[in-house]
Amino acid sequence: MQSPIQSLPTIGVLAGWQVYEGYVHGFLDLVLRGIHAEAQNRKCNLLLACGMGHAGGQVRLQPAWPVLSPENDFVPVGPWNTDGLIAINPLLTTERSQYIQQVITEGHPVVFVGPGEQGASVSLDNESGIRQAIEHLVLHGHKRIAFIAGHKDNEVDADSMLRLQAYRQTVQDFGLEDDSRLIVHGYHNIVMGRQAMQELLESRVGFTAVLASNDHSAIGAIETIRKAGLRIPEDIAMIGFDDWPDAAGQNPPLTSVHYPVVEAGRRALALLLAIINRKSSADTCIQVPVKLVVRESCGCLPGHLIGKDISGSAEQHHDSITSLPAIATSIYEAVRDETRFIEADELALLSTGLVETFHRSLQERDPWSFRKVFAEILRQVEEAGDDPHVWHTALSSLEASVPWLIIGGNDDVKQQVEEMMSQARIAISVSIRRQYRQYVYNRGFIADQIGRLTSRLFMATDENQIFNALPVYLQPIGIRHILVAIFEAEGNDPVA
Repeated sequence: MQSPIQSLPTIGVLAGWQVYEGYVHGFLDLVLRGIHAEAQNRKCNLLLACGMGHAGGQVRLQPAWPVLSPENDFVPVGPWNTDGLIAINPLLTTERSQYIQQVITEGHPVVFVGPGEQGASVSLDNESGIRQAIEHLVLHGHKRIAFIAGHKDNEVDADSMLRLQAYRQTVQDFGLEDDSRLIVHGYHNIVMGRQAMQELLESRVGFTAVLASNDHSAIGAIETIRKAGLRIPEDIAMIGFDDWPDAAGQNPPLTSVHYPVVEAGRRALALLLAIINRKSSADTCIQVPVKLVVRESCGCLPGHLIGKDISGSAEQHHDSITSLPAIATSIYEAVRDETRFIEADELALLSTGLVETFHRSLQERDPWSFRKVFAEILRQVEEAGDDPHVWHTALSSLEASVPWLIIGGNDDVKQQVEEMMSQARIAISVSIRRQYRQYVYNRGFIADQIGRLTSRLFMATDENQIFNALPVYLQPIGIRHILVAIFEAEGNDPVA
């Protein structure tokens, strides 16, 4: 009789570059979180291939891959032990691309995350993202906009090619300076982003703004700009692409095109299961919409965003918002693009509950129910690992809706609203501080546990000592199940 675990579908995940390079790669981390979340919902087994890079020095790509090669870390995750594969682009070599295409030809279900390969895929709207970014810089008055592209070899990174093509086309569409000297390559990493910006500055080609093909290139460029004694955004405005979690942590916070990477991971797994169950064709392509998230590196000030009114006037909202569901929708849309880990349905429920409680609190002159509901929202945001700060925007939307909610109201109601908003903003501040302190504590605790475990493993003289040490140090940091495999070479097996 087959066990329940064996009857579940097993999904393998391969990436064209390493997951670990001294830290967990930001893009892959978010994609894998989305895949893992959807796998839990759909009750799937996951086999994740995680290559080990080398932090520091020259960037070296070393993915985990099911083919023996000096360029790869061999990993036994392939068509022989999975029901389907998710391949995360770019694959970066023609050999890896040919391998996956052969797997597809042999009839094994495969879904790509990212463009550039033949087959089913989930990718983002690169062209729209680049256009939104350049249009925003144009609104700031910029006419010479430099571009830090990705890889020079477009055959190994379709995203790089598509973003560069979109930049060139959009520059022409807006009648901007079309100068090839404004294009340099940052290879989508911080180190090369620094060098790309240095190349731009040393060329003395005139520019007032920079659009980077991804956030890591932008962060590297920002470091070079500062070392040159220049200011952001006063001397050079900057916009990134992908909106990684560290974008908002820059100084000034980095304006970036938001790519819902976690959602892309969820959709990739859902699509793969649909293909496995013959509910979708093997060449289905899903395009995920993107949106510019405006912060301060582009020249906008907090609360005064060019081309975007985050609160609006009372008269505008009186005309456009005529129901509680409409207010809830406006809040949902305001926080959706910067919410990564709370699923869309749950986010919609939180937005609706917030509006309904706010309205009821005003009617009943009871601010405590609103505070209780908002505190619960912040608790869920913290537990999910999302940013509580984005809920300031929700409060702004609530404030803007007050004239409609309290038509004919009095000064007492207005004072209650002010107090409720003040308390809610204090709650956000406390939540952010608590989240940060917990993060610092967790990092220190995990580092301490791993350090102690490493010491015990170095001192181990037999297998039992290893088995005894693992649960002692790994269970407290959340690792509940451990599989230890001991290999012995058999014949000329190069893997063993």
